[in-house]
Amino acid sequence: MGAGKSSVGRIVAARVGVPFVDVDDEIVAGTGRTVGDLWRAGGASAFRPLERAVVLETLARPTPVVLAVPAGAIEDPACVAALSGPSVTVVYLRAPAAVLAARIGADSLRRPFLGTDPIAVLTEQYARRDARYEALADRVVAVDRIDPETAADDLVALGALAPARASDRRRSGHRRAEERTDDDDIAGRPEPG
Repeated sequence: MGAGKSSVGRIVAARVGVPFVDVDDEIVAGTGRTVGDLWRAGGASAFRPLERAVVLETLARPTPVVLAVPAGAIEDPACVAALSGPSVTVVYLRAPAAVLAARIGADSLRRPFLGTDPIAVLTEQYARRDARYEALADRVVAVDRIDPETAADDLVALGALAPARASDRRRSGHRRAEERTDDDDIAGRPEPG
């Protein structure tokens, strides 16, 4: 939410010639209700099962896609298991809570779960989820100081859609994560809105 997964994902998908799937868009198309409406009607229990179904169904497809996954999927064991699959490449677009809050604004209609203090909610979520995202990711890209085009360029140039080799995952205990900063060139193995 606010990191740019939809923007970056669309660009990467177009450049590598695969379909782009945004989980939120699929939920809206399937239910006729916005994510905000679903949250207001029933909170996480109204949204998370739909999110899980789209993630699992999309990752079960035999052809490659770029999938923009909502941030909360990291707390769903079934989603994490699917994202950990040998043919899946996970990219974590990392940005501090203050940057995310500035990007999304106080859009309480679209994002009612942020309440009246989005920075506090996003800070708590970041603290709870960051290590999980990093452990799952094949690639971590700091996006707080780069635009979606630059992030997509970097991922495409690195062949970021290639999944990590299973032997690399076993050896390291989890997927390696690399991070871009303004002072670093991206380096490392190829790498997953």
